[in-house]
Amino acid sequence: MKICHFLYKNKTYWGKLSDGLVFPFLDFELSEINSNSRISEVGIETKFLKFLLPVSPSKIVCVGRNYAEHATELGNEIPKSPLLFLKAPSALISENDSIIIPEQSNQVEHEGELAIVIGKKCQKLTIQDNPYEYVLGYTCLNDVTARDLQKLDVQFTRAKSFDTFCPIGSIIETDLTVSNLRV
Repeated sequence: MKICHFLYKNKTYWGKLSDGLVFPFLDFELSEINSNSRISEVGIETKFLKFLLPVSPSKIVCVGRNYAEHATELGNEIPKSPLLFLKAPSALISENDSIIIPEQSNQVEHEGELAIVIGKKCQKLTIQDNPYEYVLGYTCLNDVTARDLQKLDVQFTRAKSFDTFCPIGSIIETDLTVSNLRV
């Protein structure tokens, strides 16, 4: 299912995108979408609505140097365990919004990523837990980075968290097999 958040006739809705039409959910809780969710039978053409951010996270957790070729290209070793960093939620923008280059950087670069949208709270999972039970779906994400500032700092926060440095897709895809996905 392709889930979206949108503005239509000055009201916000959640809906299902199908064949170029958006079908609004009639009763909606983002964490509880399933095959039993009630959906309007009347679809809205996408040209009549404005897509909004499909998420409003309290934090954006990222894994650095997770792509061997990119790590090598930058002269970095591949970490033995996940290298985690945060991006500020204020960095989020819609896919059609403009990225603003900060004055203090001369080397801003993009990194195409797959974003995992967590649908319900989880913590302290064990090896016996199924992490996919907590995944709502996936969307695309542009991990914009001020590379020159990243090299100056010990951590990545400043270089990756400028306002507008996290454009994301408008759609959350819930039916995606990610085991062999090319980004």
